[in-house]
Amino acid sequence: MNDQEAATGNTGTAAATRTEAEIQAWLISNIAALVEIDPANIDIKKPLEYYGMDSMQAMHLSGDLADWVGRQLSPTVVWDYPTIELLASHLAKNEEHETSSAYVDGNQEL
Repeated sequence: MNDQEAATGNTGTAAATRTEAEIQAWLISNIAALVEIDPANIDIKKPLEYYGMDSMQAMHLSGDLADWVGRQLSPTVVWDYPTIELLASHLAKNEEHETSSAYVDGNQEL
């Protein structure tokens, strides 16, 4: 793992489950890089528009986030959940739901 992978959590492999805290940390790091500000200046309760994120950056973030969590996400997920706090909570809850409902009696749901 190189320094950038360690800083952003991008190791090329998706973990089975991401916690809300892990998702928040990833979002803070990646949003700060996209809008070129210090991660310490990111407030998870402020709308991403506050940081000047444009639609192209949001689409890029959505794609990278989908790769990192290892599942498809709506390209508009960043706008649907406009703060880091809301987005991380949504993704963590959906991750738990998908993990818990993926198998029933040892058989994959159809």
